[in-house]
Amino acid sequence: MTYATKTPAFRIAALALAGTLIASAIPASAMEINPSDRAPTWVSESDFSAMNANEIYEIDRAQRLGASVIIEGHSASQSREVVDAALAETPVTRTVSSFDATGYSDPQDTSLGSHGR
Repeated sequence: MTYATKTPAFRIAALALAGTLIASAIPASAMEINPSDRAPTWVSESDFSAMNANEIYEIDRAQRLGASVIIEGHSASQSREVVDAALAETPVTRTVSSFDATGYSDPQDTSLGSHGR
């Protein structure tokens, strides 16, 4: 092969490789989860009073990330104060995720009985 025939082939291969890399980079950033997307932007007073501590914590986290979550009858700043007061009254417990529940048990743990081993 001469230099003239190698150059177009290498250019096409380089463009194909660059296009593949660019195409794979776009969906990776698009799939990032924003925690504030899970929180509602408006909550009625009755729904807020029925929420558990973990749901209130999600609203607090969304507010800290810059999302505006309004509780019925309150302004945005008053809603933040209501959420802070609700979190101060009820402790937030960590929920079990799929990473925590592995199915393995500690051999020292006797609370599981014979099923632990």
